Amino acid sequence: RASRRTSESREESFAATMEEAGGHGRGPSARAKARAMRVAQHLQAYSDGGDASGRESVEMRRPEPEWEAGTGTGTVSSVSASHLWATIREEVDRDSRAEPMLASFFYSTVLAHQTIEESLAFILANKLHCNVLPATQLMQLFLEVFSSEELEVKSGFLADLLATFDRDPACKKYSTCLLYFKGFHAIQTHRVAH
Repeated sequence: RASRRTSESREESFAATMEEAGGHGRGPSARAKARAMRVAQHLQAYSDGGDASGRESVEMRRPEPEWEAGTGTGTVSSVSASHLWATIREEVDRDSRAEPMLASFFYSTVLAHQTIEESLAFILANKLHCNVLPATQLMQLFLEVFSSEELEVKSGFLADLLATFDRDPACKKYSTCLLYFKGFHAIQTHRVAH
């Protein structure tokens, strides 16, 4: 019975979708066209920094990091890396004031560190530590690899951070990716390991 109900509901859902789109091959209905227009207007308004009603967006506009000119490899310049770190610290400071219960978490993961490398090393070390390998030793290992000029791990994780921010619609702030995205953490751990 359950499988029959599921298939019936799927058929009804498909039929409703097809009817809304204008039937089988006849083109979209007026209702579907109007909805598509509303979505396009909202997207345009959000990309302009406001919402569909013309109000300014509450969220800060995304800063545009600068890529190092002439390298062609997509490495992040030291100027934009420091700007990125300052932006992350500002975001976390704002979040810390908005959520006082999380202030100690924000302080220990970002605000207590001088560089983005230290912060990421601290985050990864605390995620991966165990009884045999304490977080302090892991953090030293991560910092050695991140600060090595010949390995170029730093430019890789900065490029990953920027790419995630640009391409993932769920990522509204740089700090979100740095603090919470497990995939980002996994890739950076893989970079260090190899």
